[in-house]
Order: sequence, then C-alpha cells, then structure tokens
Amino acid sequence: MQTWEVNRVAIGECAKALREALRALGKRASLRWIYYQCQPPADVTRLDPYGLFWRWFRALWKARREGAELLFEDFCARVAALREGSEAPDTDCTSQILRCESEHSDVIRAVLRGEDPAHIRKEVLESIAANRRLLAALSMLEARREAA
Repeated sequence: MQTWEVNRVAIGECAKALREALRALGKRASLRWIYYQCQPPADVTRLDPYGLFWRWFRALWKARREGAELLFEDFCARVAALREGSEAPDTDCTSQILRCESEHSDVIRAVLRGEDPAHIRKEVLESIAANRRLLAALSMLEARREAA
C-alpha cells in the first residue's frame, strides 16, 4: 500500500473529526486538504505527511541506524502514552523502571493464577509498552549526554 492509501483507510469516514483534532493541535486544516492527503499525488514529488515521515525514517535508517531505532522506540512510547491517555511518555527513568517491574509482575501473577490467555496477552502487551517507554527514556538521556 502507498502511504496515501494508508491515510485513506486510517481516516475512514472521520475527516471532519480529524480536521477538528488538527485545529485543536494548532494546525490549520480544511476538509479539502485532508481529502487531498488520501489521493494519489498528481505530482510525484508531493508527499502526504505520513509519506514524509516514512521517507525521513528510511533516510535516517540508511544514514544512522541507531537514530532510526531511537525514533522508532520514541514513536512506540508516544503511542503507548496516547493509549494510556497521557500526552507524552515519561522520561523519568526511575519511575519508568518501577512501572516496568510492576507490569512484569502483573504478567507473572496472571500466569500463576491461570488466567485466560486473552488477559495474559493484555498484561504482556502492557509490559512491552512499559519497556518501550523505558527504552525511549534511556535513549533520550543518552542522546542528551552525548550532546552535552
């Protein structure tokens, strides 16, 4: 699938809601612009926002794989934070390590209690998300130390 096709599927019938969400985040957007992101480009050099991100990620992957890995882990941590209802991932490593330990303990308890596989899977996913946030926080700290 092309990135514009992914946009079309992702947006579905919610173009108006997306427009309002973009406006709430400070981006001026029209329905026409949103629909434009979901159509094949007439100009092959024009990319939709997702296409731009994908091109950036591939270039970073070729130029500096560690940076691309950091970007990926940061993205996953931000998605996990959105799922939890917060805006940004926690960058406090100590509290994040404690959260990882707690999530891992929840997985072990669920297995020992003989809970159903769906519940265990949910606990494992939460544990993985916590570890991703920890990895992103550690990567950010490492990047800050290298920059200093």
